[in-house]
Amino acid sequence: MKTLIQTVTLGLALIVLSQQSHAEESFQQKHPRRAEVNKRVKNQEKQINSEERSGKISRAQGNADKADLRAVKAEEHADVRQNLADGKGARLTEGQQRSLNSQLNQDEQQIRHNQ
Repeated sequence: MKTLIQTVTLGLALIVLSQQSHAEESFQQKHPRRAEVNKRVKNQEKQINSEERSGKISRAQGNADKADLRAVKAEEHADVRQNLADGKGARLTEGQQRSLNSQLNQDEQQIRHNQ
């Protein structure tokens, strides 16, 4: 009986910890640094799509620009996975955000140059 109670207690503790971890991870997905980078990527994708539709850029150029944005997203995901593994949570550090923003600034200049 004592082992059963210990097993149930341990099981409940594990459930509570996993829910807390999941809730923390879900919150971190909406972390302000990640949200800013994601918003910029989304805005640039909209701009590229708009320019493709209007004929300002070719489909090939639009695909190339979108590939650059996918590379930024891949780096963001890799940074977040590394931070999770290092126990920093599902977020971006300030340095990682600066690096991603620098890449997005270059992409934005390229998109404007296409016009």
